[in-house]
This record gives sequence, structure tokens and C-alpha cells, in this order.
Amino acid sequence: MRYRAVFLGDRAKSYLHQEIGQNPLVSEIRGLGLMLGIEFIKPGLAARLMDSLRDSGIVILPSGPDGRVLSLTPALNIDEDEWMEALKIITEMINNLKDT
Repeated sequence: MRYRAVFLGDRAKSYLHQEIGQNPLVSEIRGLGLMLGIEFIKPGLAARLMDSLRDSGIVILPSGPDGRVLSLTPALNIDEDEWMEALKIITEMINNLKDT
């Protein structure tokens, strides 16, 4: 499972950098294996996204003392197609996020 986690994590980071790496609200995309974090420039943005993503069937948590990091920690046995579909939904919501 370790190598699969590294492969899926690297694929996810590459996809995230491609889709939201230039988004002005995103300050950093980081992670190790399938433990990934998307840090935003403003506190609370990750918490707002958590609520919207839950309505789409994706359970994700904000991290950090001010809710600035969106933590992506899927199960190690997640289906690769489901993982990529979840990332697509996440990046679409991030790109539609308003800076308020």
C-alpha cells in the first residue's frame, strides 16, 4: 500500500498544481503520500469549502488554528477513479470560490 499511496499522492499533487496552482486564493499545495493539504491565503476559507464539499458527498476537514488548510486524507484503498473525481470536484469548487 505504501507505494500506491505515494503514486496516488504524487498524481494528486500534480493535478492540484495544474488546476489550482495559480489560483490567487491558494498559497500552497503540500503533502506526503495521500496526506495532502491545500493552504489558502485567508483564514476560514477551508472551513467554508468543507461545508460545500459535504453537500457534494465529499468529507474533508479544515486544519490549522484558523481553518486555512484543507486537509485531504483519503483511505489508502480509495479507488483511483473515485479519487480523481473527488479532486475534480474539489478543484472546481476552489476555482469558483469568492474571496469574501
